Amino acid sequence: MSLRLSKRSLWILGVLAVAQVSVAAPADTSVSVLDAPVATASQSRRIVAVGDIHGAFDELTSILQETGLIDEELRWSGGDAIFVQTGDFTDRGPNVRRCMDLLMRLQQEAPDAGGEAIVLLANHEVMNLVSAVRDVALVEYAAFVDDDSARRQDEAFEGWAEIRAQRARAAGDPEPPLGDDVRAAWEVQYPLGYSERMDAFGPQGTYGRWLRELPTAARIGDILFMHAGVSPALADRTVDQINEQVWTETGLFDDVKAEMVNRDLITPNAKIEEIVAIAHTELGRILAASDRASGAASNDREARFAESLQLVANVSRWQLLDENGFLWFRGWAMWTDADQDVVAEVLGRQGVSHIVVAHTTQLDGTIKARFTGGVFLIDTGMLTAHYGGRPSALEIVDGRFTAIYVGERVELFRQGALPTSRRRTLVLKTNVAQNAAVTKAQRQAPAKSR
Repeated sequence: MSLRLSKRSLWILGVLAVAQVSVAAPADTSVSVLDAPVATASQSRRIVAVGDIHGAFDELTSILQETGLIDEELRWSGGDAIFVQTGDFTDRGPNVRRCMDLLMRLQQEAPDAGGEAIVLLANHEVMNLVSAVRDVALVEYAAFVDDDSARRQDEAFEGWAEIRAQRARAAGDPEPPLGDDVRAAWEVQYPLGYSERMDAFGPQGTYGRWLRELPTAARIGDILFMHAGVSPALADRTVDQINEQVWTETGLFDDVKAEMVNRDLITPNAKIEEIVAIAHTELGRILAASDRASGAASNDREARFAESLQLVANVSRWQLLDENGFLWFRGWAMWTDADQDVVAEVLGRQGVSHIVVAHTTQLDGTIKARFTGGVFLIDTGMLTAHYGGRPSALEIVDGRFTAIYVGERVELFRQGALPTSRRRTLVLKTNVAQNAAVTKAQRQAPAKSR
C-alpha cells in the first residue's frame, strides 16, 4: 500500500506544483516585505548589501565600518541607509554567534536613526533550522558551553542510548552495548555545547525564533535581494509567496520533528540524517499496520502522522533543500551571455530591473556586475581562512552600483550610462569559467554542505 498525499500537503511543499503548474500571480509591487521606512523609501536612499559572512566577525565589522554603517564601538552609524545582508552568516567560521548578535542588534538600532537592517535567510541558516549541522565549526559549539553543559551532555547520551535500546527491542534484537568506546564515538558527534546550540536554534531558542521570522527575499524599488535567487521555473512567485513557502516548510519540519520526539522516535538533538532515516522506518511500520487492517490506517491521527513522515522522508525535494530552490539556485552566477533573454524574462516576471545575489563565491574576491547591470554577484569569500577572499559590500545610490572593499571603491554600473572604464565591470563573460570551476567543486563536496 502507498499513502496518497493530501492536496494540502502538496500545497505546503509546492513539490509537484513547482514542476507542473505555473503560479499565475502578478509580480509583487511592494517595495519591501518589511514595514516602513523601507516601504516608503525612494531609490535615492542609500542601500548597502553584504553577502556571505560565515562567522567572519572581524571581516564583517571591517566592511561595515568602511561603508560607514557602524562606528568604532560597532554601533549603527548609517543614518537612514538600508543595510541588506543576504544570508549565510552561519556555518564554517568561528564567530557565528557574534555575527548573529551584531546583526540582531543592528536591526534594533537602525530604525532609531531612520535606517533599516534587513537580514535574509540563506541555505546555511535553513540547514541549521532543519538539524543539518555538518558545516558547523567545532569551535562554534564551544561558544555555547556553560557550567551546566557536562550534565546536559550526560542526559543527552542517556536519552540517545535509551532510544537506541528501544529500537533494538522493537526489532527483536539484543540491546546494543554501551562501552566507553561507544560514548567516545558519540561525543565526537555531539560535543559539549551541542545540546545548548540546538536549543538556541530551536523554535523557542533566542536565535531560532529570530531566524524563523527572517525573509528569504526582499524587494526595494526595482531591485530584488536574495541569497541564491529565483529560477525560471519559479519566476512567477512573488516576494510574499517565496517567503511564505520557506516559513511554511520550516514550520512543518518543526512540527514533525516535535511529534517524533514526543513519540520517543528521536532525541531533540537528532541530526537530519537520523530524522529522515527514522521517518522512513516509522512510515514503513505504519503502512504495514495499515495493510494488516485491510488497507485502512489505524486511526486518523496515525494517518496524518504517516503523511507528515512521508513529507519529511522526502525533505530533499522541499524548497528548503532543493538545489534549484529559492535558497540554492546558482543560475544567476552560472548563466552565460547567451542566456541574456532568460535573465531578462525572469527579471521581467519579477517586475524588477536588478537582482542582487550571493551564494556562489567569486574566486578573485571581487563583486561582479553581469548582464548589463541586471545581476550583481556579491559573495567574495569574506571568510578568508576558508575561501581566501575578502570582505566587500555593494553600495547603491541614485542608480549607481559601487563595489566597496577595505580602502577601495569601484563603480560597477550606472543606470543610463555606457561603460567607459575598465574599472566598470559590466557584462559579462567575466568569471564564467571560474564560477563553473567552483560550482563543480562544490557539487563534488558532501551533499547539501555548500
